[in-house]
Amino acid sequence: MRGPALSDRDVRFGNQCARLLKERFPDEDYYVSLNAYGNARPVPLKTTPDANVVVMNVANNFWKLDTPDKDSIVGKTYATHYEDWSKLTKQQVWRPNTGNPAGWQSGLPDVPIERTMESFLFAMSRGCIGLSVDSILGAGRLKDRCITF
Repeated sequence: MRGPALSDRDVRFGNQCARLLKERFPDEDYYVSLNAYGNARPVPLKTTPDANVVVMNVANNFWKLDTPDKDSIVGKTYATHYEDWSKLTKQQVWRPNTGNPAGWQSGLPDVPIERTMESFLFAMSRGCIGLSVDSILGAGRLKDRCITF
C-alpha cells in the first residue's frame, strides 16, 4: 500500500491520548502504544512521541537487515525505518512480522539463527525496550505477548 506517511497523524493522536491519560491519572505510570506499521512505518516529519508513548515498530527486518520495504517510495529498508524511529524515541518495542507458513502460527522464525541474531542485536543496539513476536495464537493482552528488557 503506497501512499503518504501517516505517522505524524498517528503520533499526534497517541500524544493527545497520552496527555489525557496523564491528566486523568497523574500519579500513575501509564503508557499509550501505537504501531509504526504500513503507511505509518516511516518516521513522522513534524511530531515526536511523548515520553509515555511506546512505538511498536513493525520493522520486518527479521530475516535480514537489508530487506527492502516494498512500500517505500524512497527505497528504504525496514532496518532503516527502525533506526530512524530510534532517533526520535527511547520507547520502542520491536514487533517483527514472522508471517510465513513454517513459523507463523507459533511465532517462530524459520531463518538461519545467525541472521536472526543480527536482527536482534541491531534492535538492541538502537535502544529497543522490548520484543513482541507476531503470532496468530495468544492474541491476548500485550503484557502476555511482550518481552521487555
